[in-house]
Amino acid sequence: MLTRLSNKVNPHRIDIESPEDAINEVLNHFSADDGKQEEENVENEHLDDPEEEDDEDDEDADDKHSGNHYEKISKMYIKDRTRGGYNSSNRLLLLWLDAKHPECVSENAKKALQETFESRQGATVKHKNRAVTAKALELVAKAHDIDSSPIIFSKITSRLFIDFLHCRARLKGNDFLSKSGSGGFRSAFKELHRQCGTSIDLELEADLKEKYQGLLRGLAEEKQQKGGRLSEGKDPMSFPLYKFLCKKLVQDGSKEAIFAHAFLTLTWNLICRSKNTVNIHMNHITWGSDSIIIKFAHTKTDVTGDQQSYARHVYANPYDMHICAIIALAKYLSCFPPKEDGLLFDANSYKRFQKILKKIVKENQADVERMGYDVDDIGVHSVRKGAATYCCGGTTAAPHIAAVCNRAGWSMGKVKDVYIKYGAAGDQHVGRVVAGLPVLNARYACSPPFFRIQQDDTIEPEEFECTVEDVDYAIATFFPTFEAKVTFKPVTVTCSAALLYGYTFLDSNVESK
Repeated sequence: MLTRLSNKVNPHRIDIESPEDAINEVLNHFSADDGKQEEENVENEHLDDPEEEDDEDDEDADDKHSGNHYEKISKMYIKDRTRGGYNSSNRLLLLWLDAKHPECVSENAKKALQETFESRQGATVKHKNRAVTAKALELVAKAHDIDSSPIIFSKITSRLFIDFLHCRARLKGNDFLSKSGSGGFRSAFKELHRQCGTSIDLELEADLKEKYQGLLRGLAEEKQQKGGRLSEGKDPMSFPLYKFLCKKLVQDGSKEAIFAHAFLTLTWNLICRSKNTVNIHMNHITWGSDSIIIKFAHTKTDVTGDQQSYARHVYANPYDMHICAIIALAKYLSCFPPKEDGLLFDANSYKRFQKILKKIVKENQADVERMGYDVDDIGVHSVRKGAATYCCGGTTAAPHIAAVCNRAGWSMGKVKDVYIKYGAAGDQHVGRVVAGLPVLNARYACSPPFFRIQQDDTIEPEEFECTVEDVDYAIATFFPTFEAKVTFKPVTVTCSAALLYGYTFLDSNVESK
């Protein structure tokens, strides 16, 4: 794919016939200015030298910071969001025990809950209950040892815990909680033990594990009898639905739609959790020979960062620009200024995308339902589910499951994780498949849009040729407030080429211009 900027004769023309050569030449042009900047930085280093400061007065502060750091590290074995979910689950258990089995609740906890209820004089029962609920959450969150635990662990039996799960299910008119619901309460109860410096009784844990299997069997039979929904969570987004949503976002053309299009296509192409999309850092986006490369410092299944070197290749799809992640990213970068923290998206991008996705699905409910979906069953997690499903089963020449698992950040089991490692070729195959490129067609191996630059200025320039200065001008025009690091500059080169290549497409498809 060739992009035309100008045909004027220029002494700086160079003959380049591939994306790799074009990008390398543009970077060489950048390097001169970078060198000058580096020299200036060296000359001014002494102005910011911290060694002259006296830090003897800061010893007490350092001790305090060390203590805070230790407390922070001690809690980092799980995410704050996960801990918050566990606390909410244990809060429900505590309130149920206080109402049904008060002998299982510590005296201090019972007293605190009762005083909270009685202290709201003049308030409605609803507001009093809200205050009690908040107090229960506080008691659970602050528990740090056996004495401070609001629940007396020694009095909890498997029968009592199963009764609690049944009561939760009855609130929804069922006899059994979902698999994730039962498992979530069980994990939360075990976490409360760990939080209090102890472990769940081995006999109780074994009994709960056995009863848990019975719960799952009962749940399956209940679904069969009542014709209940067989899947849990959100439904996987099919490839046709993904293309449909991308098309609607492109046609919208608003800044919110541009953001959502970039978030959607990157999440789909990376087959990653939305949390990882939110946390993409600009320093971790680079350019390969024919694709954008994105790396994650850590994921849910790689909390220690052992897989930081795993390069996830994101490819262009010039044959279906609605779903082209490169064009979607280019539009986003041209419309939104860089963030001070270096992240690609804002911290609230998950909720922002969730809101837009829900809105667009609702607005096109008839079309979505014709595809066989209930609009309430499509959510943010549908993107990751759908991408993985399409990658594995959307073609008869699907990538190896190990490559898909490595890209998605899934464990294959202890033995396979040891012996089957990441391979770049496997990930590249995954990248081209999820980009929507036809595996059984020559278009599968297409190049991304790139600039073609000619060297010889003594002959009439050919069509679709430009100079390095033209490329610089395009980058400055599309990304005027963007100061890219050297590793990201090739990405801006390709994004500029993608915008120029897709100009006619965007001009004819965007409704709000």
